[in-house]
Amino acid sequence: MSKLRLFHGVAILAAAGAAGFFLSQSQWLGASAESETLTQLQQLKQYDAALNQEALKVRSGLVQHYDPLVQATYRVADVVIALQNTETGIVGKGNRDIDQLVKQYAQLYEKRVTITERFKARNSTLRNSLFYFPTAATLFIKRAQENKAPQAMIVTTEQMLRDLLSFYVNGNPDMHDRVQKGLHELSRLSDEAPEAMEREITGLMKHASIVLRHKKQVDDMLVQITSPESLSVLDSLVHVYQEQLNSGQSSLELYRGGFYVSVTALICYLIFLIAGILRRDSGDRGDAARIAGRPVLASDRAA
Repeated sequence: MSKLRLFHGVAILAAAGAAGFFLSQSQWLGASAESETLTQLQQLKQYDAALNQEALKVRSGLVQHYDPLVQATYRVADVVIALQNTETGIVGKGNRDIDQLVKQYAQLYEKRVTITERFKARNSTLRNSLFYFPTAATLFIKRAQENKAPQAMIVTTEQMLRDLLSFYVNGNPDMHDRVQKGLHELSRLSDEAPEAMEREITGLMKHASIVLRHKKQVDDMLVQITSPESLSVLDSLVHVYQEQLNSGQSSLELYRGGFYVSVTALICYLIFLIAGILRRDSGDRGDAARIAGRPVLASDRAA
C-alpha cells in the first residue's frame, strides 16, 4: 500500500511540475515576444532616415543651425543603447545574428557621428566663405576701379566670382579648374595692385580656396552620413528579429498545449484517485456491516 501511495504522490508531483514548467515557459515567451522591441526597431529606422534628412537640409541651406541634426543623432543613440542593454534589450539573448547586426549598426552609427561632427565644422567654414566671397568680390571690384587697379584684375575677379558660384552649385570639375586658374592669375596680378588693396586680395584668395577645398570634402562626408548601409543593416535586423518572434510564437503554442494537457491529466488522475478512495470506503462500510451481523443497508452505502 505504501508503494502504491508513493507512486500516486510521484505521479501527482510530476503532473503538477510539468504544468508549472509549461506555464512558466509560456509566460516567458509571451513577454519576450511582445511587440515593444519590434516597435523600437521601426522607430530606429525612422530616426535613421531623419538623421539623413536633417544632414541634407543643412547641406542644402534649408536650415541655418545644427540643432535638428544633433537631436536626430541623440534619438538614434537612445534606441541603440536600449537595444544593447543585456537585461531589457535584444543583445546577449542567444541569437548571434541579432548580436552581430546590432554591433554592426552601432559601429556604423559611431562612424557617422564622428563624420557628422567634422561635417558640421567644415560646412560652417564653407558656408561662411561662400557668403563672404560675393560681397567681398563686389566691394573689391568697386575699390579696384576707384584706385585705378589693372583692368585684368577686375575682369579676373568678376570671372572668378561667376565660376566659383557655378562650381558651388554643380560641382563641375571644369569650373573648379577655372577658379583655380583665376586664383593663380589674381596672385600674379596682385603685384601690380595698389598696396592698400593687398589685404583684400589675400582675403579673396583665401575664401575662394576654402570653397574649392571644402566643398568636395563636405559633399564626400554627406555621402558617408547618408549612406544606405545603415538602413540595410536595420532591415536585416528587423527581418531576423521577426523570424525569432515567429519561432517563439510556435514554441509558445507548444508550451501552452503542454500546460493544458498536463493540467487535464492531473485533474483526471485526481478524479480517478478520489473515485477509488470512495469505492474503497464504501466496501469497508459493507464489510463492517456484515461482520456486525446485519445486512448492508443503502444508508451504509450512501454514507
